[in-house]
Amino acid sequence: MTVPVSKPALALAKMALLFLFSVAFMAVGGLVNLAIVLASGLEPVGFWKLFFVGIGQGIMMWAGALPCVLMVVLLNRSYIISVIITFFYTAVNYIFGTNDYFIMQPFGFNPGTLLPGPLTFRWFFQYLDASSSSAQITELLERISPYFCDNAPGVHGRYSGVSSIPDIDRTGL
Repeated sequence: MTVPVSKPALALAKMALLFLFSVAFMAVGGLVNLAIVLASGLEPVGFWKLFFVGIGQGIMMWAGALPCVLMVVLLNRSYIISVIITFFYTAVNYIFGTNDYFIMQPFGFNPGTLLPGPLTFRWFFQYLDASSSSAQITELLERISPYFCDNAPGVHGRYSGVSSIPDIDRTGL
């Protein structure tokens, strides 16, 4: 027995459910972090800003998953093909999003800016504060900060997340 649902309606329902799960996953994760911070007796300074950044990252990752969802719905061949497509797409985005070669690419037509993983990581990293972080995180943020989304050509403004980075022109102009 099948339910008569058109492919566009099925795709829209899957995308809406995935959107709700993405936002809920990030919200619950942020609230669990808040509970842990409060239980440990620390003050959650700047929590709500990062909470909404996390929600934004969930929305961006949802948008990044849309091509995969549409391919799976349109190529409704078998379960294993859907799993293979999803695994490959996720692996490529993860590798590109955590690899310096792809993160440290100027904006333009290249894999570091076309795939949603690296682009989402670039957007997220600019909100991290290195004033009280480890030397590794501070070094990472100093190395990749010229490639953040707020430093794209035509976007003017100083990166405010890393206090140890001198005020230099990162617009490339």
